[in-house]
Order: sequence, then structure tokens, then C-alpha cells
Amino acid sequence: ETLSYLSQLYVQLTELDKAREILNRMVELEPTLTSTYLALANVCYMQEDYKSMETAAQKAIEIEEGNAMAHYLLGKATQGMNDDLTKAIVLKDDFIEARLLRAEALVKMNQLKEAAEDIEAVLAQNPDDEAAILLHGKLQEAEGKPEEAETDYLKVTEVNPFNEQAYLY
Repeated sequence: ETLSYLSQLYVQLTELDKAREILNRMVELEPTLTSTYLALANVCYMQEDYKSMETAAQKAIEIEEGNAMAHYLLGKATQGMNDDLTKAIVLKDDFIEARLLRAEALVKMNQLKEAAEDIEAVLAQNPDDEAAILLHGKLQEAEGKPEEAETDYLKVTEVNPFNEQAYLY
């Protein structure tokens, strides 16, 4: 309890490294306390360390699946990483891997219009990109168009009959 108050004090003083140090110590002492992981995720967010934030939020979810705050923080971490992907794409417009990763995250967050833009950009550069076609199929499914999705999956199996994901979808 004392460590928790100390970490809160460090956050108020904007000494985030010290707060994070205390929270990491608390995790070691009591690894099943959801509130510690939530506090750690918040500090990571303030430090713009989205990967660590995601890890802390996922740990909280492992402990308490129904914790809405943990899911919210996980969403914020994902969004923060999307900002990094966006920066990478702005710096290099034809960065296919970054576009695909961002599109996949956007589909999961149900931001279908934004995901479609990234997928179309990849397919414009490389119409036979299997990952982009599969993701396009997932997008079609999310939009309630199963026939179009199946067409995408079949196209991938024609291009590469060894692509297991296409068969699974």
C-alpha cells in the first residue's frame, strides 16, 4: 500500500521513471494484483512506451478478464503503436509492412474505412501480396460480405496453394 502511494506521488511530481521503478517492484512483490498493472500501464502511456503499456494491460487482463479498464488501456496502447506506424508510413509511403500491420490493428478495432485505405495502398503497389489479399478478405468479412471475402481467400490459394491461412479462412 505504501509503495502504491509512493508511485502516485512520483506520478504527481512527473518523475515517471521513479514511479515505474516502484510499480515494477510492486509487480515482483504481488504479481496477481490487477491494480498495479493498470497503474503501470498508465505510467507507460505517459512515457509513450506503448509496447510496455500493452504488456502491462495484457497481464491485467490475464488476471481479471472482465476488467474494462484493462481492455481500454490495451486499446490505447494499440492506438499509440498505430501512431508510430503512421509516422513510419509518413516517412516512407511505400512501407508495405507498416501499412499491413496498421491495417490489421485497425480491422481489429473495427475502423474499417481506415484499414481499407491501407490495404488498397498495399494492393496498388503489389496486387499479388498474399498478406494484403488475406487482410482484404478479413475486411470484407467484417463488412458483412462473405462472398467477396471467399473470393479473396480463393485468390490466395490460387497464387500460393501452400498458404494455410487462406484455407483456414
